[in-house]
Amino acid sequence: MALPAPWDFMQFQVERRLHEYLHCSRSDIRNIIIVGANVGDEIPVLSANYPEAAFVCYEPSPRYFPLLKKRFGANIRVCCRQSACGEKRTTATLHELPMDGNGSLLVPDIEDWTLFNQWKGTQEQEEFQVNVTTLDEETPGLTIDLLWADVQGFEKQVLLGAASMLTRTRAVFLEVATASTPYKGGALFDDLNNILAGKGLKLAGLGIDPWNFSGNALWIRNPESLACSQAPQG
Repeated sequence: MALPAPWDFMQFQVERRLHEYLHCSRSDIRNIIIVGANVGDEIPVLSANYPEAAFVCYEPSPRYFPLLKKRFGANIRVCCRQSACGEKRTTATLHELPMDGNGSLLVPDIEDWTLFNQWKGTQEQEEFQVNVTTLDEETPGLTIDLLWADVQGFEKQVLLGAASMLTRTRAVFLEVATASTPYKGGALFDDLNNILAGKGLKLAGLGIDPWNFSGNALWIRNPESLACSQAPQG
C-alpha cells in the first residue's frame, strides 16, 4: 500500500488526530479558524471528527468565495467571510494564479512559481482588490483550538496580525516553505517558527515535499506539559 505524501500525512493528522495531539476529547475542540479557505475541502473531515467545532473561514477571492459560500452557507457551524487576514486592516491586491489555491497577497515570480509547482498549464493571472482584516480584531478574547492557514507566503503577516490571539490558541497548522518561495517577500519556516515559539507554540510535526522543500507543519501549545499525560477518551 502506498504511503501518503509527507505533506498530506500532516494534514491527515490534523484532520483526524488533533485531539490526540492536544490530549483532549474530540468534543473539546470547539473553535477552528481557517485562513485561505478556498472552497473548504478540509471542512467536511474536520467537522465529522470534531462534532462540537464551529468554523470561521476567510477567503478573499471573488473566484472561490462564492463556491465556499454556496457549499457551506446553510451550515450553522460554518461562518464564511470574504476577507483576507494580515497584519493590519486595509485593502490589498490579490494575485490569483491558474492553479487552484495558489492566490496570494504577495507578488508571484511566475517563472519561479511554474518551476516550484511543476505547472504545465497557462501562466495567466488575475488581480482583485480585496479587504484585509486581522485575527486579533476578529477574535477578541476567544480561545482558538486550531488556526489553519494556507496563504501562499503571507503566513507571517497573518501571524503578526494575531499576536494576541496566538496566546489563546492551542494549535496552529500552516503551509510552510523551508528553502525558498516563489512569492516575493514570502516567509520561510524559520521566520514562522520563531514567531510561534515566542507565543508558547512548539513544532509537533512537519511534512516536506522533496521537490521544492515546502509542505505542512503543526505547532502545539506547551507540549512539554502534555507529553506522556493521560488524554480524555472519546
